[in-house]
Amino acid sequence: MQLKGLVRFFAIALILICLYQLSFTWIVRSHENAMEAKADQWLKLNYTTAEQKYAGNAEAKALYEDTLKQIKKARLQRLLDSTKETKVGLFGLTTYQSAKDKELLLGLDLQGGMSVTMEVGLGDLIKSLANYTKDPTLIKPLDAAVARKANSGTDLVTLFSEEFTKANPAGKLAPFFATRSNGKIKFDATNSTVITYLREQADVAFENTYRILRTRIDKFGVSSPNINKNPAKGIITIELAGVNDPERVRKYLQSTANLQFFEVYTLENPELGKGIEAADKVLQDYLNGVKATDTTKSKDTVTAKQTIVSAVDTTKTRKITDLDASKKTTVAAGDTSKNKKNANSIRGLLQGGGEHQPYQNAKGGYTYPGALAYVATKDTGLFNQYMSMEMVKSKFPANLVFMYGKASESKDKSTANL
Repeated sequence: MQLKGLVRFFAIALILICLYQLSFTWIVRSHENAMEAKADQWLKLNYTTAEQKYAGNAEAKALYEDTLKQIKKARLQRLLDSTKETKVGLFGLTTYQSAKDKELLLGLDLQGGMSVTMEVGLGDLIKSLANYTKDPTLIKPLDAAVARKANSGTDLVTLFSEEFTKANPAGKLAPFFATRSNGKIKFDATNSTVITYLREQADVAFENTYRILRTRIDKFGVSSPNINKNPAKGIITIELAGVNDPERVRKYLQSTANLQFFEVYTLENPELGKGIEAADKVLQDYLNGVKATDTTKSKDTVTAKQTIVSAVDTTKTRKITDLDASKKTTVAAGDTSKNKKNANSIRGLLQGGGEHQPYQNAKGGYTYPGALAYVATKDTGLFNQYMSMEMVKSKFPANLVFMYGKASESKDKSTANL
């Protein structure tokens, strides 16, 4: 009886554990289905169907349907990205991203996804270490080694050494690499010393590439990605189960990192402050259904050209589609509560402006933080959409670009530096 009771206890415990693990998969699927329904609704509100737009033209209809699919995919991705820290589930005890990390893993065979094999371009590394020389004495053997590498399991540095020795039996490698080696290679160093140096640099470059790829992959929110490296062949194999946008992943993995420096604005800058104020005003008019007439035409031949703001007929109501497009609301044009709600739509998304004020440092000077303010992660999509509107962009300096950075460790992860 004791043994039977023990078996029953473990059976019940196992069932509870399985249900607990499956609950995260259910939460994730429910949230993603809700976001997909929201994307479908947004698409219906903002675009006509293929049947309505190209009735009777099968070819144009098919092309338009493909376009609609891409638009919906982009919209769905934005909704998922902006709701990563949203509380989900029956009691809101977890976030979408947390549940995504804990959902049941099905693997590529059951769940689908993508598998990518990437090769680290060590040929370009050798060229950079040789100070990008154009000397055919080095370039031709290197090109031959790269060509052999495509059908060989041997590492590129070894192949390069063989090709260089074959083409230049008495040639010296040291003069090509001494300048950029920071003293590690002397002009009279032997070829074996140079090859050892190149192999060390290749290993460092390979590990750096692996680390960068892992950091980038972690940002996709994929649960337990499988990343395998093969230093001997110079390749990295990546398996991402559950990825539904392979093109986005491919572009992100292949993108080149660039270090750039910018002059930054502060919220106290007159140009930026006036720009936000003007952008908020024009956006408020847009959200309230107040439109500016075409300024390229004058009302008559006598009056000078001027901007005429047309008010909506207050005796009627009209439907205004919010930029978020998650729902429609019927609002009277003269509704002051709606007017107040849409005031400061942009500035209202900026948080913690006081934390980014200039402050006096230990040397007595002033330090100007590079960030303007915080923007909630869930609001970044809406902020981007506001900033992409021509009526809003025109209110800011032409050289102004809004960029996001990582929030400080002491700050809530649900925000990002702007």
